[in-house]
Amino acid sequence: MGKDRGKKIVALLLALCIAGMGLVGCGSGKPGEPEVVEPPFEDAELGMTVYPVGNSATFGDWDLKLTNAYLAETVEDNTYYYEPSTGDIFVVAGFEITNKGAEAATLLQYPVALDGTELFIMPVGEDIYSTPERLSTYPYDLYGKSVEPGETVSGVFIFQVPTEDSEKDWNLVFTNYGAMTDIPSEEEAEPLEVVFRL
Repeated sequence: MGKDRGKKIVALLLALCIAGMGLVGCGSGKPGEPEVVEPPFEDAELGMTVYPVGNSATFGDWDLKLTNAYLAETVEDNTYYYEPSTGDIFVVAGFEITNKGAEAATLLQYPVALDGTELFIMPVGEDIYSTPERLSTYPYDLYGKSVEPGETVSGVFIFQVPTEDSEKDWNLVFTNYGAMTDIPSEEEAEPLEVVFRL
């Protein structure tokens, strides 16, 4: 989707702050007041803890903090810009990720390894899902980024969804079936998994 900046004919990087939609793109409190962060909660349908924007969770050797989430009609850097397909919009999830392991590692490999981490978003209560885009020239894209031991990096994961679905609440799910060991049967298998709420 990358295009030369000189060819762009649309307004760039329109991040939409959505009130009451679950996607948090800008501050909601009064000037000088701290942001109100909803604490983690147990989701009965999922049977696990869900972490809203502003919370951190541990995922294997990683500390993950969802810092913000917003909608965008385009994404740009100094050279390229990216547009979703017609009728779609970007969901941008900002993260701070820390590698707690002893070696350099990539949270989300490209291409995704069979025993590696998978990432997707899905509307709350629905089974459809979207996997992240890989914007290879976008410097803030965390997809495929290597992180040194003890290093914390900030960036985004970007998803493309139908514009008509943009007002829905979304679960963002990290999962890794390769982390399972000594599994007696497929029915009893439980992957390493963490869920954030956008």
